[in-house]
Amino acid sequence: MAKAWKNAEREVAESLGGVRVVRLSYSESSPDVLHPSLAVEVKYGDQVPKHLNVDGPTILTSRKTGFCYTLMPYKSLFEQHIFYDRREVASCGFLERGLAQAKSYPDTQGKMAVLCLKPKRYRTFIICMLFQDYFRWDNGNRGGIAARAATQAAI
Repeated sequence: MAKAWKNAEREVAESLGGVRVVRLSYSESSPDVLHPSLAVEVKYGDQVPKHLNVDGPTILTSRKTGFCYTLMPYKSLFEQHIFYDRREVASCGFLERGLAQAKSYPDTQGKMAVLCLKPKRYRTFIICMLFQDYFRWDNGNRGGIAARAATQAAI
């Protein structure tokens, strides 16, 4: 029987149009999902902090670094009218480490870092990226519909 985290990686790969990487050894350094334009890292289960379990599009700002992150349940990526919740937290260390891990692999140069979070008992996964990367992705893929709404929420 497959482990739940493997299923989470499969779901993310299929949804994003990538391929799950199967490692023969955990000493191999490669992203969880191979994608032509994204560097994808998947985190599953109890390791996902509770404050990152969002029900809708959320802009999270770190008081420590000032960086803004976009957290978006996968189902919300395809909505035309998006309203963003805005939160400020002391630190976004988990997100920073996950995105840094996604970018650290040798074959991810020039790709946008994406952290996919799948909390236990959560129906869909949450896509997390730096706000500026999300803005770039949305402008290139959907004409900036969501990015404009997110900019208004961030101001």
